[in-house]
Amino acid sequence: MEMLIYAVVAIVVSLIVSYSMARSQQNKISAQDVEITTAEEGVTNKVVLGTRDVKASVVWFGDQATQAIRK
Repeated sequence: MEMLIYAVVAIVVSLIVSYSMARSQQNKISAQDVEITTAEEGVTNKVVLGTRDVKASVVWFGDQATQAIRK
């Protein structure tokens, strides 16, 4: 019986978290918000020692045009 109670509680908590995450609009990123770095000839690369967040150099980003999704 205890396992059934734990399972029901876990499902309810999961549904509440899923619903609150779906309503959150702060995590959405649009195409205009993406910051693109480029690789250029003659520019030196940084040497990082340890663990750091470093922006990567992008050589090719692909087609940046947007198209409407039609069903």
